[in-house]
Amino acid sequence: MKYHQTFGNVMRCAVTSFFVLIGAGGAGVALADTPSDTQQVITHHMQMINDTNLQGVLDDYASDAVVITAMGLTQGAAALRQMFTRVIRPGRAPLIIQRRFYKGDIGYVGWVQNAGKSDELHGSDTFQVRDGKIATQIVIIVNRRATAGR
Repeated sequence: MKYHQTFGNVMRCAVTSFFVLIGAGGAGVALADTPSDTQQVITHHMQMINDTNLQGVLDDYASDAVVITAMGLTQGAAALRQMFTRVIRPGRAPLIIQRRFYKGDIGYVGWVQNAGKSDELHGSDTFQVRDGKIATQIVIIVNRRATAGR
């Protein structure tokens, strides 16, 4: 039963994110007039990633958080620690935030890493924040140079 509840929450987050983005109307526009809990949590999270602060990144997640990437679904504190230990390394290039959108408990961040270099990456993260913690995150990363010839 828990898998179905989690899957339902993930799908709700994905569908809600789609409609939030369609209604956003412009790049870089925060939909809320004042910083929300969602915006504050996501802003802190992205800063911790750029600071390569592993514990700070992990502290942003709920204990039962789900992160979905092209590699699969990762859930829970131990699995997230293992995943982020591979991702958060000193000396990694920072993420340059290009777009942000927030609506209620949903947030979207579009970013680029290593801009103008052969290993340039473009990505987006869609978050659902619950009780001041990231409950669900969907990550999409594209190497534009690798896909340019397709």
